[in-house]
Amino acid sequence: VPDYETFVSFHDRIKKKFGHPNLKIKFRDNEGDMITMCDQSDYIMALTEGSEGGRIKIWCYTQGNNK
Repeated sequence: VPDYETFVSFHDRIKKKFGHPNLKIKFRDNEGDMITMCDQSDYIMALTEGSEGGRIKIWCYTQGNNK
């Protein structure tokens, strides 16, 4: 993840990669809870709490599929 990337550009990049316009993104925080990324503050939390070795592990799902 580039240092300069915003939540909007990150989300757009993921949606484009998977070809789905309504993709939701989740990450696991330090306490083990799954957090849905909805805005820049969630994205920053993912970068600080959800990253391992400079990478963010994310889970993507579409509306109605929260697994």
